[in-house]
Amino acid sequence: GYTLFCQLRPFWVVPPKLTDRDTCACILHENINLKLSALKKAKILGFDNHQSGLQILCCNRYLEKCLLRQCNECSTKVLPYAEFDNSQDILVQQWIHGKETITDSKTKKERIISKYKKETTSMRPRDLIIQLQNDLQKLFQHEVNIVHQYNTIKSLKQSLTEKDVVIHMDFSENFSTKCNQEIQAYHFGGSRTQISMHTVVVYTKDSTTSHCTISLNLAHNVAAIWA
Repeated sequence: GYTLFCQLRPFWVVPPKLTDRDTCACILHENINLKLSALKKAKILGFDNHQSGLQILCCNRYLEKCLLRQCNECSTKVLPYAEFDNSQDILVQQWIHGKETITDSKTKKERIISKYKKETTSMRPRDLIIQLQNDLQKLFQHEVNIVHQYNTIKSLKQSLTEKDVVIHMDFSENFSTKCNQEIQAYHFGGSRTQISMHTVVVYTKDSTTSHCTISLNLAHNVAAIWA
């Protein structure tokens, strides 16, 4: 039976856990990583993540001058592509945003919805490299924004006076509520209520305190993340 099947599981087969999942990743970072991974499998590049690429292209990937390509030492650096046969297609995955036609289960009418999905496409190595080079320009600006925001908030925290406070708020995941006793329609249907956890850190000159509030507002827009 199933119990014996679980008992005989080899030690090298590890059950998946929710904590092993990498969620809420940046789509720009992930799509670049997927392209780098495809080029690495084709032995055109020797790495498969954007962090390694930035370390090759910049003296210091945390300096705005290097990321803005204004550094005299690294502004002309390029990725070390190996020679390749452009007649051999490469399979590459990408997260894309598209439209899909579905049939409404209640009205039986078709409607168009927008959704993200990971697709696998085949392309020539040169075309993939051109796409990657275009993405690098967006990546540099994206990283500049991250570094600038980090340095700014760090400077504010370090220069607080008795009259100042920094409040950093971000939403957590939405959680579904459960009742001790539930009817079948509530348990399997769409009637279950959701709540969102809003985590807050308050910085003052002499202390740092953490807070968490429960909210029925499930919006995960710009207004839910601020400092």
